[in-house]
Amino acid sequence: MIHLKRFLWLAAWSVWVWLGFGLYRELPRDLGPTVYKTPLRRDEVIVGLFDGVPEMVTYSFDPRTNTSKFRRCHLLTGELKTEFDGIKSRRVYSDQPRLEFVRVEPDTPELSSRPVKFVEKEFQPWVYLYVVDLFSGKSRPVSGYGHMPIFHPRKPWAIIWSGGGLERGRNFLRVEDFRAGRRLFQWNEGQPSSLNKEMCSPPFFVGEDRIGVMTVKDAERRSRDDYELEIWSIASSDRPLKVIRGAQIGFDWAPSGGSGFSTDDGGRVAWNRKTFTGCLVRVFDVHSGREIFDEPGESGRDHRGLPGGDQSPILSLDGRSVMNAVSGRLYEVDSGKLLWSAKSNERLNLIRGDTQFMTREDWDVGLGSWTKRLVTCTYRRLSDGSLIHRMWADDGYLELKTDNGQRLAFIAGTLYELPPRVNWSLLILCQTILALPLVLIWVLLRWRRNKKAISAAT
Repeated sequence: MIHLKRFLWLAAWSVWVWLGFGLYRELPRDLGPTVYKTPLRRDEVIVGLFDGVPEMVTYSFDPRTNTSKFRRCHLLTGELKTEFDGIKSRRVYSDQPRLEFVRVEPDTPELSSRPVKFVEKEFQPWVYLYVVDLFSGKSRPVSGYGHMPIFHPRKPWAIIWSGGGLERGRNFLRVEDFRAGRRLFQWNEGQPSSLNKEMCSPPFFVGEDRIGVMTVKDAERRSRDDYELEIWSIASSDRPLKVIRGAQIGFDWAPSGGSGFSTDDGGRVAWNRKTFTGCLVRVFDVHSGREIFDEPGESGRDHRGLPGGDQSPILSLDGRSVMNAVSGRLYEVDSGKLLWSAKSNERLNLIRGDTQFMTREDWDVGLGSWTKRLVTCTYRRLSDGSLIHRMWADDGYLELKTDNGQRLAFIAGTLYELPPRVNWSLLILCQTILALPLVLIWVLLRWRRNKKAISAAT
């Protein structure tokens, strides 16, 4: 009997130790000490950070003088690198993968309504904006049919396209090198290789130097045999490298803040399929020439994805997993297995490149009028949805590395040391609460045994 009791006690304390490891992993952590706090001027906002460089860019607009200005500063010292005037605007966007360019919608009427000449046809664009090079300070106008530039994930390239479904002869796309200021590739219906074809969905980059263009021969009938996917080399654009007949990529796409498409480093492309219940994700493999993933229909009912903005699906770098940014679900592409799904108190908050994503969690603690809402954020891996760490915050941080390899977190102009620190006081408190039942049971059994011993002695 004594061996059974010892085994039960050992099992109980083993569970307590196991819960301690779980709390060490799951409990919110705190940022490290403050390294530097960036002084900001009046009406100055932080646009973002450069990729791999400890520098930030700020933008300010003074309505009294009707002037705007960009500043590029070193994060650790506050040293001013460059400063230049910007387009007069209260709206500055930096949604491309690398913060080398920002797009600006000008407030000046003559800049925002000027017609632009494209493909030998003059028409009034829906959107007129400027792209600003944050390294050189140069700005250049970009115009299109209501569609923002589709940026290359690693190069200073962008696709400018007219939009599909326009009148015959008016669809076009071009790839421009914003850094060099030159055109790399152009496609339009007037080219001999594209006669009797019309663009029917957004174009997309394939790997490093290719581009995919979905075309249809008969815009009214649109049978499956009329669809073709053309794979073009950006360097050599005489004829497509590959034509996949019967492919239907993005013909049912759900428009969002961006192109609605996402690609990996290889030849996979994902897009949102619009349904009555929401947006579902589909994935096409360019190399095999077939669709390899179609999200089940019931998955689009929940909307715990990114709030507003670009809700395009996100493919991991290797193309093995895909995130539905509308419903908040992560899938394994090849098997269709659901890897992760946002809980009822959780929703996506930020996609950090192609390796991590962040969620916001709302916790209601207490009863009735004593209820208090706590907010935490989690950082998870895009490969499988596993937790990296959890923090006491409602907004995430941007991570950067210094020249000596030090990791820093950037939040609202302040730099903190990384990795986040374990909150040992909270961990000890939780472990103490979990240990109380075991301690009380041991005290009770000890008291009963002593009482029996005293009764037997008397």
